Amino acid sequence: MKILLATVYPLPGGGGIWSFVSNLRAEFERKGHTVDVLSTDEKSTKIKILNSSTEVEFDQYQEAVSLNLQKTYPGLLPNSFIYFWEKHRYLYQAAVSELSLETYDIIHAQDITAALAFSAIKPAGVPLVTSVNGYFSGEIFFHLKTLHPDRSNEQLWSTPELVYCQEFERQGCQASGRLHAASNWLTRILTDKYSVPLAKIHTFAYGIDLERLQKKGPAAPAKNEGDKKIILCMGRLVYLKGIGHLIDALSHLNKERKDWECWILGEGDMGELLKKQCEELGVRDKVKFKGFVKNVVPILQQADILVHPSLQETLPHTVIEAQAAGIPVIVSDAASMPEMVIHGETGLVFPHGNSEVLYTQISTLLKSPQMREELRMKALERGKHYWDSGRMIANMEDFYQEAIQENKDG
Repeated sequence: MKILLATVYPLPGGGGIWSFVSNLRAEFERKGHTVDVLSTDEKSTKIKILNSSTEVEFDQYQEAVSLNLQKTYPGLLPNSFIYFWEKHRYLYQAAVSELSLETYDIIHAQDITAALAFSAIKPAGVPLVTSVNGYFSGEIFFHLKTLHPDRSNEQLWSTPELVYCQEFERQGCQASGRLHAASNWLTRILTDKYSVPLAKIHTFAYGIDLERLQKKGPAAPAKNEGDKKIILCMGRLVYLKGIGHLIDALSHLNKERKDWECWILGEGDMGELLKKQCEELGVRDKVKFKGFVKNVVPILQQADILVHPSLQETLPHTVIEAQAAGIPVIVSDAASMPEMVIHGETGLVFPHGNSEVLYTQISTLLKSPQMREELRMKALERGKHYWDSGRMIANMEDFYQEAIQENKDG
């Protein structure tokens, strides 16, 4: 089988899509399939198929796409979010139309924008499926919340940007024959908010190479002097990830004990703001911003606790990787995360945005090596079943075969 995994986002990268796509490609290639990965570049100037010479520049389509948008949206400002996203979508669509899509047995979109683009130009004989790897409208909502903190949630949801996003997402869900959702929470979003028939959705979790994470990787950097406890947080430095709440919690922890450090892995627009927050709360020397790290395995091996304080997540790979590596985890109760962690058994769950409870949970775990070990062992045992890449690939093969058969049947 020849498979195209496609996204409008740049790859490789540090986000969940890259973790998912790279695991899919590795497992399918191991089974003898041919897999191409299509993405944009970091500057969004072209599409490219990874590990090949195939590239299509956007420049040749700029004028035609801009003229079309002016006709379709005559009052839309070129610097608006809606104009930007529509232009990105149609540039991507024009570029992928240059590819020989008829050579693929299936096209697997990794986001709704790619799904809409491919649905408009793909050959009728090639089925299109989509993994809905996130709640697009929800992500834009949290972004707008940082720009307009004085507005109520109701006001934000009625903005032109979010009205557009919700309609865009609805259309994107209709563009594919079948959808993959990695969590029950996301499945409920698709059925309740966008009226997607449940029969169209395949719900199954992501998987990872457990052996890679559980074996000893390259030599890890030495721990800090005094063997300090390492609290790890991995994610983009944006409002959505809730890192500000973690920093608040750490300021309370710092009044109680000094034998810890927090390592934050990731990049994003809020980096300087978060560093300033650390300064103001007196923990700048305790919180280390390490930027993007390509290979997290050596760092995972050093961590004592992973904290994931996000305000919205589908099924974060960072939590999967931490559990598979035997790291006790603390997650918020937002979105899908309570599906990943059984509170008090395979980790701890706190009310999202509540830094007081988060502080208490971090403190409790640091005080109790026995509790950390119990959580670690139970998470490892559960993870062998839930996060195994073989299980994910078996589900994905069924997903593909049903889509291929459905496309043949018409």
